[in-house]
Amino acid sequence: SCTTTGTVWSFTTETDPNLVVLFSEPFPNFSNWTAVGPLGLTNWSTQPTANAGGTQPELRMSWTPSFNGDSRIRSIVISAPNNTQLFLSFQWFFDWFANPSGTIGIAATYDGGATSTPVWSVVNPTANVGPALVNVNFTTPVAEAVNLQLEVYFSGNSFNNDNIYFDNILLNYQIPV
Repeated sequence: SCTTTGTVWSFTTETDPNLVVLFSEPFPNFSNWTAVGPLGLTNWSTQPTANAGGTQPELRMSWTPSFNGDSRIRSIVISAPNNTQLFLSFQWFFDWFANPSGTIGIAATYDGGATSTPVWSVVNPTANVGPALVNVNFTTPVAEAVNLQLEVYFSGNSFNNDNIYFDNILLNYQIPV
C-alpha cells in the first residue's frame, strides 16, 4: 500500500517485420469476391451490420431466397508462397433457425475452384454460434500456391438458418528468421 516514483517509460508498437499479410478483408464491399454456384448466388452480400463481432460492414449469407444445396463465394487470387504455413483468422456469427442447419466453412483452392480443401468448418450447429474469433492454420502445397483463393461456403438447406456473418478475414505468414 505504498508508491514509489520512478523513471517514465514509453513504448512503441511496431508491425513484426517477419509477418507478411497476404489478404485482409473487412468487407467494405463485395469487390474481392465472386459468388459461384450452383445455388444461392443471390444470398451473399455485404451489410452495414456488426453481428460477427467486428465493425460494420460485414459479409452476410442470407437464407432467402431459400435453396437446398451448395453456395460459395471465392476470393480474388492470392499469391501465396509454396509449402508454407499460413495463418487465417476471421470473425463470424451463425444465426440458427432449425435442424439440420448445414455446413459452414472456409476452404482453399489452387485451381480456380475445380477442387478445394476445407481449412475450417462447422457441421450442423444446433443453436446460435458466436460472435466468435477463429484462428486456424494450413500449409500451402509444394507448387501452385500462387493461385490460392479462399472460398467461404454453405452447404444445406438455407431455410434452416437465419443468417451467417463473416468479418475481418486475415491471411498471413511468418518469414523464417
